[in-house]
Amino acid sequence: MLAVSTRRKKNNRRYRWERLGFILLLLLVIYLLLNSSWFTIEKVRVEGNKNLTAKEILEAAKVPLGENIFRANLETVAQRVAALPQIAEARVYRRLPHTVLIHVRERELVALMPGPDGFYGLDLSGHCIGRYPVDLPFPVLTGIGEAPPPGQVISHPGFAILEKWLGALKRAALLGKIAEMHMASEDTVDAYTTEGVKLYLGGPEQIAEKIDLLIRLLPVLEGGGVEYVNLEVASRPVVRFKGGDRRSAYTQSQPAPGGLVPGTNRGRANAADPGNSSVGAYPAH
Repeated sequence: MLAVSTRRKKNNRRYRWERLGFILLLLLVIYLLLNSSWFTIEKVRVEGNKNLTAKEILEAAKVPLGENIFRANLETVAQRVAALPQIAEARVYRRLPHTVLIHVRERELVALMPGPDGFYGLDLSGHCIGRYPVDLPFPVLTGIGEAPPPGQVISHPGFAILEKWLGALKRAALLGKIAEMHMASEDTVDAYTTEGVKLYLGGPEQIAEKIDLLIRLLPVLEGGGVEYVNLEVASRPVVRFKGGDRRSAYTQSQPAPGGLVPGTNRGRANAADPGNSSVGAYPAH
C-alpha cells in the first residue's frame, strides 16, 4: 500500500509539472505572436463593395499598418466601417501573416425621398444612404415629410406601409416602372408610373395580387391611353382610359391626391430643386 501511495504522489507531481510546462509554453507562444515582427500588418484588402470605393472604406477603417496583426482591434475597425451610411454590415478578418480583410455588404437603394437640399436614397429598412440625383430609376416617396440625415432611419409611421409596397415591387423588378409613391392617408398609397398613369394602390392588403395585376396591365399602361388604374380592391380592378372609357363596374371617378401632378418631374413639385447635387453613392456632409 505504501508503494502504491508513493507512486501516486510521484504521478501527481509529474502531472503538475507537465501542466505548468504547458502553460509556460503557451504563454511564450502568445508573447512571440504578439511581439513578432513577422506578423505585422502590411496589406488591407476590401471585398463586397459595389458603390463605395476601397479608398473610402479604408479611410473609414483606419487599420493601423505596421502594427502586430494580433494586437490590432478588428472589432473597432468593423464598427468604424459599419458606421458609414452606405454600409449594412462589415466583417473584418486576419489573413496571416500580414493581411487584414474587410468584407462589406452595402445597403441597396430602393427609393428616393426629397430632402432640404435635394433628393436622398433609402434602403428597404428606411435607412438614409446619402444624396442622389432624382433621375435614377427608383420611385420618389412623398407625403411622409423629408428624408432623414444620412445614416439615420426614417421615423414617419407611413413608411411601414410603403416598405411593404417597395419590397413587393423590388421582388417583381418593378421599381423602375414607378416614378412616385404618395402616402395619401394613414394606410393608403397612390402612385404614378413613369408614363404618368395614376395608380390607386390602396392599403397593404393583397399586395401580391395587386402586383400581379400591375404586371399584366403594364403593356396597356405603356400604350399611353390610360388615365388611371384603381387597384384598391384586387378582385375588382378599374382601368379608366382617356376619353372616359371605364373597364369596370365602377362609375365614380376618384379624386387626385394633394401634391401629385401627373407627368411632373418625379416629385419635384413637393421638394426643393436639387440643383447641382452630387452624384454618387456617398452622402453630402
